[in-house]
Amino acid sequence: MASVKYQVYRYRWVAILAYCLVWFIAQPIWLAFAPISSTVRQAFFLTGVSETAITLLVIISLIAEIIVSIPIGVLVDKRGWVFCTGAGAILTTFVGIVRVFSPDINWLLLFQFLQGVAMAFIFVSLTKAAVNWFPSGERALAQGLGMFANNLGMVVGLIVTPLLISMFGEYAPRTSLQNALLVYGFVAAIITVVFFVIAREAPELPPEPWEETKPVPLREGLSRIAGSRDYWLLASAFFLGFGVYIFLTDFIERIAWSNAPLIQKLIELYITMYAPQYSFIFIRLEQTTGGLVSGVITLTGSVGMLLIPWFSDRVQRRKPFLLALPIVCIPMVYLLGTQSGNVLLISAAIFGFFLLALAPVLFETMVELKAVGPMLAGLGLGIMLTIGHLGSAVLPLVGGVFQEASFSYIIAELFYNHVILASYMSSVFANPVYYYLIAPPPLIQMPGTFFGAAVFFTILMAIIPILAAFVRETGKAVREK
Repeated sequence: MASVKYQVYRYRWVAILAYCLVWFIAQPIWLAFAPISSTVRQAFFLTGVSETAITLLVIISLIAEIIVSIPIGVLVDKRGWVFCTGAGAILTTFVGIVRVFSPDINWLLLFQFLQGVAMAFIFVSLTKAAVNWFPSGERALAQGLGMFANNLGMVVGLIVTPLLISMFGEYAPRTSLQNALLVYGFVAAIITVVFFVIAREAPELPPEPWEETKPVPLREGLSRIAGSRDYWLLASAFFLGFGVYIFLTDFIERIAWSNAPLIQKLIELYITMYAPQYSFIFIRLEQTTGGLVSGVITLTGSVGMLLIPWFSDRVQRRKPFLLALPIVCIPMVYLLGTQSGNVLLISAAIFGFFLLALAPVLFETMVELKAVGPMLAGLGLGIMLTIGHLGSAVLPLVGGVFQEASFSYIIAELFYNHVILASYMSSVFANPVYYYLIAPPPLIQMPGTFFGAAVFFTILMAIIPILAAFVRETGKAVREK
């Protein structure tokens, strides 16, 4: 009787759980500043904080991933996913604890850069972990589970962080910020220990026979990927999709604040002028709203990342999902950039469910390309993440240019510099200790600030299904046919 050369192990669920725990905690440590940008600005008011620095707190981690994802992809193929994910877990714990003591915004930016390196170690390992433990009929689901953990961590970062700030006292922004960050650092330390206890690189036997079992030399691997048209179509789609998603995640607090009802904007203006010590109420309200919208996107996206990859595995088809998912998201991007209230929340739910479910299907499509395959899963994902993170770093900056070029933003800045600050300084002279140390200058956002950005990113979303239309189907059902 011939010996069995492959087997599917039940421990595969424990292995992917170990990965998911690390990927989960990395997200709130990275994304904690996105829903509390006003608190960060106030916490470091004395040392100076620009709008660009606030934006870079999220984007600089993605820049780090652009730099290191390809070398880490090579390392994943050589040393394995446990080694690289473990390195990311250790670095995440270090960043989560040490950055609490940052004296100014520049130190926070440095630690955010290191966190980007940590996330690259973790993210690039995802496909390799799925390939090592799961058969092709479950790999999209396995990667969906990894992305589910990623999004669940984002939900924590976007919803729980403002709540922690409120719990520790939003009237003392520096102290409340430090305490909130420290909570995440301690959780990361616990998860890192658990990971090294339960993680295993691969089972004794592979989950299914592979067409290619020997390591591929780096030069050959790069040549194969460089010559694959389908790979670059997928990478271009990921560039656009990830950039749109990060823009909305990073700017959602400011977008929600800008699109608030007119009556609220008038009340804000009155409080800003005549009772600036109470302006934190509106900041807290918009942080909560922004966190809620971002949380809805990532929460529904988490559900989509489980259901849609599972269905794609069942029917063993990829291309129909690559086409349909972004098409649904096109009008949602516009609504997210221009609406408020229930329309904003409903748009966020639909956008999250369909767009975020696209990632695991796209990654599995990449692995199924003949140019990539299981032996180049790390390098293939590393290059794709480099391209995707390039989009996530560049496109939000373009969105910021649209914001600052808008008529509403220019008027708001002129009013802030020449009216609000003058009124605020008169309060400082009357009570310097209270206002200068406890109640920093109030902030404002004018309606219509993000209309141009909304149109621009809607057009980018419409390009994704056009790219997907030219990708060849890779599912098992098509190969058998």
